[in-house]
Amino acid sequence: MNDRIRYRLLSVVSIVIITLSVSVAFVGVVMHRDLGRIGTELPVQSVGAFRNVANMMPLVSELSYSVQGAYADGSGMGARQLGFTISKLRAAQELVDADFGSEPPEGLGYILSELASVIDELAGAVSGAAPLGRTEAALLGTRIDYIYAELRDFVLRINNDALMGLDKQRRSVVRLGSVILASSIIALLAAALTLVLLLTQRRTLAELERSREVAIANSKAKSEFLSNMSHEIRTPMNAIIGLSYLALKTALTPSQRDYLKRIQVSGQHLLGIINDILDFSKIEAGKLSIESIPFELEKVLDNVANLTAEKASSKGLELIFRTGDDVPNYLVGDPLRLGQVLINYANNAVKFTERGEVSIRVGLASGTETEATLRFEVQDTGIGISDEQKSQLFRSFQQADGAITRRYGGTGLGLAISKKLAGMMGGDTGVESEPGKGSTFWFTATFKRGVKEARRFVPRADLRGKRVLVVDDNEHARSVLVDTLNGMTFSAASVDSGPAALTELVRAADDGVAYDVVFLDWQMPGMDGIEAARRVFSLGLAVEPCVVIVTAYGREDVIREAESAGIADVLIKPVNASILFDTLMHLLGARDRERRVAGGSDASVDVPSGLEGVRALLVEDNELNQQVAVEILEMAGCDVSLARNGAEAVTAVIGDRPDDASSAPAAFDIVLMDVQMPVMDGLEATRRIRGVPGFGALPIIAMTANAMSEDRIRCLEAGMNDYITKPIDPDAMFGVIGRFVSRASPRSGAPVARPAADGAIPPIPGIDTVAGLRRVVGNAGLYLDLLRRFSEGQRDAPSRIADAMERGERDEAERVAHTLKGVSGNIGAAAVQEAAGEVEAAIRAGTDGAGLGEKMDRLALALSSAIASVDEARAGLPGAAPAPATEARPVPSRKLGDMLGELRRLASDSDSEALSYFDSIRNELVASVGDDSVGRLEGALRSYDFSAAVAIVEAISIGDR
Repeated sequence: MNDRIRYRLLSVVSIVIITLSVSVAFVGVVMHRDLGRIGTELPVQSVGAFRNVANMMPLVSELSYSVQGAYADGSGMGARQLGFTISKLRAAQELVDADFGSEPPEGLGYILSELASVIDELAGAVSGAAPLGRTEAALLGTRIDYIYAELRDFVLRINNDALMGLDKQRRSVVRLGSVILASSIIALLAAALTLVLLLTQRRTLAELERSREVAIANSKAKSEFLSNMSHEIRTPMNAIIGLSYLALKTALTPSQRDYLKRIQVSGQHLLGIINDILDFSKIEAGKLSIESIPFELEKVLDNVANLTAEKASSKGLELIFRTGDDVPNYLVGDPLRLGQVLINYANNAVKFTERGEVSIRVGLASGTETEATLRFEVQDTGIGISDEQKSQLFRSFQQADGAITRRYGGTGLGLAISKKLAGMMGGDTGVESEPGKGSTFWFTATFKRGVKEARRFVPRADLRGKRVLVVDDNEHARSVLVDTLNGMTFSAASVDSGPAALTELVRAADDGVAYDVVFLDWQMPGMDGIEAARRVFSLGLAVEPCVVIVTAYGREDVIREAESAGIADVLIKPVNASILFDTLMHLLGARDRERRVAGGSDASVDVPSGLEGVRALLVEDNELNQQVAVEILEMAGCDVSLARNGAEAVTAVIGDRPDDASSAPAAFDIVLMDVQMPVMDGLEATRRIRGVPGFGALPIIAMTANAMSEDRIRCLEAGMNDYITKPIDPDAMFGVIGRFVSRASPRSGAPVARPAADGAIPPIPGIDTVAGLRRVVGNAGLYLDLLRRFSEGQRDAPSRIADAMERGERDEAERVAHTLKGVSGNIGAAAVQEAAGEVEAAIRAGTDGAGLGEKMDRLALALSSAIASVDEARAGLPGAAPAPATEARPVPSRKLGDMLGELRRLASDSDSEALSYFDSIRNELVASVGDDSVGRLEGALRSYDFSAAVAIVEAISIGDR
């Protein structure tokens, strides 16, 4: 029995069961109706009513005898008996009236009315009001007999009707019993059919499970066969490709070179087909998994550009990348599979496009704080696809139609694999296209957000707003470059040709708004970029711009021609933001070589005398602020002790005298107290010190970055004597201490530290180095150390503030912002100091959401810019160590020996799978052995020089031992 017959049989059984169930339900309704009618057809509805009517018969008979006795008996005894009978009849009549009310049964009403009339006449006779004669008595007797006969007939009729009704109801009950029996049989039959259905379904499911297992086994066998066959084919193909590559490097005749080039291209095409089959077989066999590792989206897009740009440029196509501003760069997912889908889409777009452009766009479809769903679109200006052809896409071994297959080649697996991979990454795929108007292939994928903060491409303050001119005949390429430059705070404009660029440069120079940099597309109609550059240089502008050639062709002749024309740099399309920003920083920085030396009298501070030997307690939780204050005080000859929070300060001042210290000498002459500290703040520490007798006269000076009048009042109310604002101004600090130093007992002969002449400090964009040096009394060495500590210790301050806010620890977040405000003020980072102060005030005011987020963004931007400037300045100083990397390399999840062993095996077999395997472990290799060795290994593998790759792997293995 095949599946179709089994399905029909099960359908028939199901219909039968439904019919039986409906029948049983109908029988139940009929039974309920018939049982409800039992007893409703009897003339008297209750036994009591029937009994009351029947009880009237003997009373009527008795009434007849009483009338005759009353007429015959003249003693009055008969009359009394008659009256008694009448009273009983009246009582019985009232019961009957109560039973039937105003609607007695047919015939009973007449009897009751006649009986009432007789009773009324007899009552008059009994009372003497209307005595009866013989004739009247005889007539009444006759009437009573008639009433009795009618009443008897009525009772008999009721009895007969009741018997007939009971017999009818008996027959109904018998009939209902038969129906119940039939319904029970039907229910049993339905249950049996259901059981049969269940058993049949169970057998069917078992057969289907066996069929599924057979199908899985067949699919697995097919996939293993494909995998084995593809591996067997790949081995000789690798040799063909590799040997042809090596042969092309030898001396050849033009014909030989052409033949070998064709062999190499054909071999690479065949290898691509085999790779598609292998990936498809892995997916079908369930052996392909999606990794979850940190990666940079920008690097994935760069890899896509590297692998597709040459194909696009060979056809004269413009390759354009556009990434949304809200798209996160640092993600966690599978970069290899993401790149595979993008490369497949991009290669298809280039393949089916003869002229125009291919645009790759990335946008944020949706996102949360921890995840981001990105939408990738690859748009071309190619042949387009009809609605009928669209239905064939994304299917295995399918292309749009046979003509396209013959014209462009391919297995039809690429889009099917892309759809599978997108689904495994939590996304979907689709296409929008019209014949002759190009196509847009899109897919979505969901990734976790990376923990590393995105790099902000913002130049130093003096370079912001620099004017840049973009010259490109392609509107989209022009727009992307202009938007990117404007996002970097430059002022960018664009024109579409060389002559238009010359006109715009002259106009801008005449208007006094000359351009600083010009980006020229190399290949433009009429006048190419090289010729346009030469004419720019011949204009004789007062401010000559730096000229950069942007080209999709990375040939050496273009680069040499650009150098001979005096062009500053050459960028290869598509240009990513990082390379663009670094190029601009190099060009604009080279134009401003003048460096001013900070120092001299501006940074000098007169170190006062009279502070030698002053015993000072510095209460400060931040190490950078500690270093600044300690060295300044020691330069004045103070003997400085350190406490890291208010609790330590209380212990240091009070010591073992918590109750009364009036008779003991004070341990310190002055206390410099920070206000905001962990464990115990400065205000509480001051109150506790003032609460102990003997410490009321100890000078306690507040040190805080909060300079508002209410903050000063809070400090004075807590018992502090004066107030020093951060960043510390040495002159102001010495002046405050000097007002209280007379209460100290200076020790003579104490050494006095003097400002160290550690050399000149170069100007740092965004940092007031003169003010910073002044705050450390001109000590350049100390100032450089403060810069180092600022760079290393405060770069993650915004993330620490955000983390504290997420945990609901507003006090901790406010403290971190407060510390950053003070530290940045010490080194002269005014923008950071201002932004940190705004964040601190917002947190204290209870601000959340967008209001706080906007201030946090400004703080992060100002801090990253300041740290970048500090790192750049420190890197240019002799002996200065570079700032540590913001993020450590990923820790390898696999052993280095295992990775190298597998790579050696694949390379020894000349297996191109070695390159795929290398791509999957590249980041872990870099983390283990460094960029240099991995770079050489990658070069050998991508050149199919497997012998060199084996040698490099063995060298790495020896070095690892």
